[in-house]
Amino acid sequence: MIKKIYSRTLKSFKTIQFNDGFNFFVSESINEKSNNGTGKTSLIQIINFCFGSSTEKISTYEDLNKEEFSVDFVVNNKTITLSRTPQNASKIKVIDKECLLSNEVLEDEPKSLDWVKSKLNNLIFKIEDEKISFRNLISPFMKRGAFAFNNIYKTHAMENNIVTQLKNSFLMDVPIEPIIELRNLVEERESFLKLKEIKETDIIWKKENQSTLKSKIKNLNNEIKKNEDKLKDFELTLNEKTNMNDIQKINLELSNLIKEKYIYLNYIETNKKIINNNNLLSIEQIKEILEESKFFTTQDKIKTLEEIQEYHINLNKNRNERVKSLIENDENKVKEIEEKIENMNLIKSNILKEFDKKGYLDEYYNTSEIITDLKIEKSDLEKQLDVYIALNEIDNSCKEKVKIIIEELEKNNNCSEFEVINSKFKKYIKKVFDEDAKLIMECKKTGNYAARGYNYDWEIPRKLSTGYLKGCIAIYDLVLTDFNSNRFPIFLIHDSVVFESTDKQYVAKFLNLINEVIGNNRFQYICCVNDDQIVKTELNKEVLEKYNKAIKISQEDTLFGMNFGKR
Repeated sequence: MIKKIYSRTLKSFKTIQFNDGFNFFVSESINEKSNNGTGKTSLIQIINFCFGSSTEKISTYEDLNKEEFSVDFVVNNKTITLSRTPQNASKIKVIDKECLLSNEVLEDEPKSLDWVKSKLNNLIFKIEDEKISFRNLISPFMKRGAFAFNNIYKTHAMENNIVTQLKNSFLMDVPIEPIIELRNLVEERESFLKLKEIKETDIIWKKENQSTLKSKIKNLNNEIKKNEDKLKDFELTLNEKTNMNDIQKINLELSNLIKEKYIYLNYIETNKKIINNNNLLSIEQIKEILEESKFFTTQDKIKTLEEIQEYHINLNKNRNERVKSLIENDENKVKEIEEKIENMNLIKSNILKEFDKKGYLDEYYNTSEIITDLKIEKSDLEKQLDVYIALNEIDNSCKEKVKIIIEELEKNNNCSEFEVINSKFKKYIKKVFDEDAKLIMECKKTGNYAARGYNYDWEIPRKLSTGYLKGCIAIYDLVLTDFNSNRFPIFLIHDSVVFESTDKQYVAKFLNLINEVIGNNRFQYICCVNDDQIVKTELNKEVLEKYNKAIKISQEDTLFGMNFGKR
């Protein structure tokens, strides 16, 4: 559970201590002043930040970037402290005297985000590898912001289908091994599609399908045979045959050199475009970057705009020098290749001069050269065909694998674990809204690979009602927390956003239900709420008592203990 939120550097910050079970964190209206901007959402942001979020921002105010914020988290009556500073967000300081995260005692030890998230994943969710990330699994239990209450199964806008399947299936205790196989297959297929695209846009090859390539190779074989039969009618001396073989070898090498020259010329052209792109950041552009990032520091010293622009100029200069060196090397390569081509053409010319003046030798040579060119073209087409056949085999293998995976997924469709979750959801919706609703679990077999697998959906009567929708999503959060309370040391935190546009009568019913579900402190619930969202007379005696003992904040007594002015 979350035991305490505090700051060791910001003395005005209000230390917040939480109990097991139900906790209210209430923003009060004073003298009819709005209860927004008091710190309710910031509380969840701090918890999220200390638990390793890479996108969370504590505040838009630069003054807070240098402050350190801490969360005390209790597992099996043992405490871990996680402390993090926005200005040094790549590290989390860890106090772990009981060695819950590792075998070593940690005393404010700075650890990387990845290290902390991996250890928390193992500690909370018993996951030792990265088959599901900690941030994905913890996100349904720390809900804030509008999007978190827009979609029942997703907690952020960029979440893809495979992540949604993995997260919800794991938290429903539905077997996830087939989903992991599907995810690996999707990654394999994405690599295959990229390789296919590269080959289809190769500077040497033309985009062709396999049947066209086979047809062209067949036609080339016929042309080669026809010209080889023509050569049989010629009578050459041993010396003439030797000279002709030498010419054929020279022609083959000339073809390869010309291709190599073409590739280097492409490199030169590409690198020249890089050098010609000499755009530097203007002062106004730098200001925009600074406005987005809020700070740009090195060793605690803030860089000036001119220093940053000078850095960019030097960076651009160094890049151009490297690219010019590459161009020079490639141009030298082209010169070397051109010299080789010139020498070979000279050798070829001298060999031809050695031929006697028999009238048929020119025709023999021309026919022989045609055969060489046809064989080179055929060789290129055969290479292209071989690659496409290999790619096709990968494609067919993916199709077979996905078929097996879907068969495995179908075995778990609407399994008993899901039915337990569904039963709780139906029950809780009935208690709060007195309506029928249900969760749906279907296995999608067709379409894009990434869209296949478990398709989680739901049926509720009033999807178009914003307040009702949020309430149903909050109930799903409760179901997941209730279901997992015996599996993992978990908690649930709700922002006041979930109660916006929701009938206050339903808000009270929902809070009464949570208190009932928690029972003898089965898990921890932290409710961040505005006082005008609560009708006290609708709360039962236990919940009202907890509300009256709630942690209170207001615009005159904010979480950060300071006034930020106009927001």
